[in-house]
Amino acid sequence: MARFIKYLLACVVVCICVSIPFLTPTPNVIINQDHIVDIPKPSANQKVRKIRYISRNTFYAHIAKTESKGSYDVANRSQLLGKYQAGKHALLEFGYSANKLEQIYATIDTTYTKSGRPRYSFDSSLFPPAEQERFIRWYMQQMETKHLRTYIQKYAGKKIKNIYITKPGILYASMMGYAHVQRFLDSGGKKNYYAGSGKSIGARLQKYQHTEFN
Repeated sequence: MARFIKYLLACVVVCICVSIPFLTPTPNVIINQDHIVDIPKPSANQKVRKIRYISRNTFYAHIAKTESKGSYDVANRSQLLGKYQAGKHALLEFGYSANKLEQIYATIDTTYTKSGRPRYSFDSSLFPPAEQERFIRWYMQQMETKHLRTYIQKYAGKKIKNIYITKPGILYASMMGYAHVQRFLDSGGKKNYYAGSGKSIGARLQKYQHTEFN
């Protein structure tokens, strides 16, 4: 009798185990505390936008390479000065007096390369490297927190003229003058300022369209 009871109990246990499914989640399903969510599969034609993250110091190095190839004593015909090609108006806001700037501009000298191209330089002891590094950080802070703050808030993450607008892109383009950046964004890209070198606001925005700060 005892053997018969044990046999019946074993059968009941087997039946219960068979009737309970294994709790293995199905593919593409997330199980959380509230509900089950299906994960949509990306379509074959869907493009994934790859973002490059850079530090502020790397960003400044990129600017320096574009503006002056990293040289602290470079000037140009428009009297832009140094590693970051600082303009007169920005330097006045930065704290340099008009007399001090005239002293700097008076030292601008012209030499010529072997190919005959002019190279403009100035006495960088009057606008030393440490001051130039402080300048670019001050300048970017002014752009980000004052002149272009609302534009970054409004346009970053949007697409204009097939260009993704990013904060680094707006700040990079601001080296050509923040008013030109404002006009480009407000006009939907129709007012695209070109400098004498052929560079444009749109091209600068495009260069950093897949870049964000880390």
